[in-house]
Amino acid sequence: MDWDEKLPDDIMSKWMEYASNLPSLEGIRIPRYLQYTPEC
Repeated sequence: MDWDEKLPDDIMSKWMEYASNLPSLEGIRIPRYLQYTPEC
């Protein structure tokens, strides 16, 4: 496939679906564990 060649429709639709779901990644939160010791 050349740089300026049009993507096949099946690949284009998969890419568009993937790209439309990217904003939902903002909702993912992974809490960090912060070890707390009162002596510090």
